[in-house]
Amino acid sequence: MKSFKRISLLSAMFLALSLSTGMALAETQSQAHAESIQAQIEYNPEKPAKKILFSTPQYELILFAFDAGQGLKGHSVPFSAYIQVIEGEGILMLEDKAIVMKAGEGFTLPAGVPHSVKAPARFKMLLLKQAGKL
Repeated sequence: MKSFKRISLLSAMFLALSLSTGMALAETQSQAHAESIQAQIEYNPEKPAKKILFSTPQYELILFAFDAGQGLKGHSVPFSAYIQVIEGEGILMLEDKAIVMKAGEGFTLPAGVPHSVKAPARFKMLLLKQAGKL
């Protein structure tokens, strides 16, 4: 099994911003305002809630809210991605290993490694990934 790393949200954001275009950063700064990330999305009992917070031609930062019992089906992608849990706890299945994800923790998902997300209880997370890829 390939290894994964726990890194901070700040590290991931610096990485994303350094890889994105300067123009997108300038546009974001001109419209900057303070708002709680958790307050930007509500739980949906029918399906996981999803909101794109930041997007460039290269990367997307997506906010998810999972109600109890929801999740993302198993899949793999040809690029690395990053998850940051911002509220509650979820379970990351990385290949055949279950990893409990807690608020404040971040996880790098290696390219090509099968993974899924499960929500035994409500939780919210950020996903940083390549734009246009699933």
